[in-house]
Amino acid sequence: MLADFEMAMMMFFLIIAVVFGGTEMVAMVSTEFSVQSEAQVVAMSEGHYGGYTDFEKSSVELYIDNYCQNNGLDSAQATVGVSAAGAPVPYGTDVTSVITIPFKFMQIRNFMPGALIYLTGKGRSVSSYIQGMTPDVAYVSP
Repeated sequence: MLADFEMAMMMFFLIIAVVFGGTEMVAMVSTEFSVQSEAQVVAMSEGHYGGYTDFEKSSVELYIDNYCQNNGLDSAQATVGVSAAGAPVPYGTDVTSVITIPFKFMQIRNFMPGALIYLTGKGRSVSSYIQGMTPDVAYVSP
């Protein structure tokens, strides 16, 4: 009789662990997709303007600040890397962007602190910049 109770309790805790783990995996994968999408948007904009502009920089900073503020993380831990920083690149050149943000895996409020991992999104596009064809924009570095 005691063995049946122990088996039932073990199964209960196993089911709870699988549910929590599955929930965290869904949260992590959806965050990864969000970061990947943002990186691709940055790369597409780089391709359109031929480089990393002040508009893209403010958009990425807003995305990172909102994400970190909503999850109680430090936005200084996030990094942004672009291939076309500071000046436009010629037509047909590959441009890339990489955004890395922190993610607390298996954090349960103050009960369990969780493990800090980094999620990376990568975007790629081709520059369609032709001198004089786009409005004046300010090229910046991340």
